[in-house]
Formats: sequence, structure tokens, C-alpha cells
Amino acid sequence: GNKGLVGSAICKIGESYSDKYEILSTDSSIDLRDYNEVDELFNKHRFDYVIHTAGRVFGIGGNLKFPADLFHDNILINTHIIKACVDYGVQKLIAYSSICAMPNDLSVTIEADMHSGPCFKDNFPYGMAKRCVSVYIEACIKQYGIKNYTALIPGNIGGPRDLYNVETGHVIPSLVAKLYYAKSKNEPLYCFGNGNSLRQFIHSEDLAKICLELLELDNIPPRLLICGEKEYSIRYIVEKLAKIADFKNPIIWENDKPGQLARPTDISLFKSLFPNFQFKEVEEILQDSWNYFVENYPNVRM
Repeated sequence: GNKGLVGSAICKIGESYSDKYEILSTDSSIDLRDYNEVDELFNKHRFDYVIHTAGRVFGIGGNLKFPADLFHDNILINTHIIKACVDYGVQKLIAYSSICAMPNDLSVTIEADMHSGPCFKDNFPYGMAKRCVSVYIEACIKQYGIKNYTALIPGNIGGPRDLYNVETGHVIPSLVAKLYYAKSKNEPLYCFGNGNSLRQFIHSEDLAKICLELLELDNIPPRLLICGEKEYSIRYIVEKLAKIADFKNPIIWENDKPGQLARPTDISLFKSLFPNFQFKEVEEILQDSWNYFVENYPNVRM
């Protein structure tokens, strides 16, 4: 997943860990849905540690539009990577699950409650595929006695090199793209919902640093939630982005669009592992995401 939002951040941050690790970014031409190709990759390189960020990932628009594709591809990719890690004796595995894998109706999201209810209905196929990352890892731990394999569950991620697709991207990159196009065309900005939904965010480079620091631990938990502690309304995010972009046109809220009102997260386990970790502020996430899009358009992932 080295071309994606998190994978590319790990490659960047990983440069400062070159005294500890030789980091190999796998060729994106490898089809991880084909176990023969995955097996060939692992047989060739004999990895000590694996950080698995590859997947087919969208925001809620893409989850609604491609539910079968998302379930199929992510189940295969995740199953093949985890199996290969077991088959080739990988010592530590950090594999990405998703906050979408957590139950919809929790008052507070915590690792232990992953299987206490269904995922949000509009994300259900994708959410269940990502929940199975944890299911398979914990099955391997139970059957084979493996240690230090974990399903990482991040909150909403933002930063450079994201998927800037208006229809299928995550919250921040889709808003960045919408805002850019609306400003360019001198049109209003249309946003999902009423702006009251609350989210917690994390910078992709913070997540990258955490991944590399996790490799330093002797005991990595089998599930780990990670996100910034503060909750922000989508309206706040939109207004901050509009200010960054110097956008003066009307903002129109589309109340008939789907979305979850809130999903607050308890990151007590993370804080017990990294009590002094300082997350970047959401304003920095927004500024970096906007700057990257503007500076690299039209050569961005869309």
C-alpha cells in the first residue's frame, strides 16, 4: 500500500528510521488478490516485519456505490497478507482495519466491543471485511500461538497523497476536491448532511510514526484504536477548509445524504502504550491536505 495515504506517509517517515530498518515498498503492480503473487513476494523477500496498508478504500459514497467489490477485494487482500505472514514466519504484523468495522450503536467505541453489534448499514460490507482483519489475526494467535500481530483501527485520516474523489473519497479529501472545483467554477459548495456529525481525525504522518514506534514494542495488542482525542463537527471542518481556501461562495447542506451522527472513541489503550504522543491539530491536517491538492492538481489520485 505504499502509494496510498498511509503507506506513502510510512515511506516518508520511515526515512528517519533507516538506522533501524531496511524498508521495502512493494511494487503496486502485484495483485494482492492473487495468493500466488503474494506467496512469490514473501518467498522472495522473507520479511521480518510487515505493515499492511493496502486495500480498496473509499468514503461513504464509494461504500454505497461498490459494496460487493469492496467486500470481495478487501477480504482477499487481507486474508492473503495475513496467511503469508503466518506461512513465512513474519515476526510482527501491523494490518489496517477501520473505524467502520466497529459497531454502529456504541456510546463510546473501544477495542473490546468490536463484535458487540453490526457495522453502520451504509458501510456494512466494507466494515465487515475490515472487521475480519481482526477475526483472522486473533484466530492465528489462538491456533498458532503467534504474538505481535495487530489490527490497527484508525479514526478519520487526513493528509497529503489522499484519494481526492468527490463521490467516493473520505471526508477531508472529498471536501477539498469539492471546494477546489466550486471555487474554480465560482459555484456554491454542496456538503453531505447538516454539518452536525462529529468525527475524530488523525494526520497520516502521525499514524505512520505510530506504526514504526509499534514495531519497537515487545508486546503489541491484537487490536488498537488510534485517533485524535478531540471531536470536530463536519461544519467546523468545512468552515475551516473554506477559510484556508479563501472560499466566499454559499455553503449548502444536503440533509438527505447518509451519515453517522457521532462515533466517539476511547483511546485509553493507545495512551497506555504512548502516554506522551502529541497529535497534530486538525487545522494542520486540513492545511496539508489542501496544499497538496492545489500544488499537485491534476496529478493527484482521484
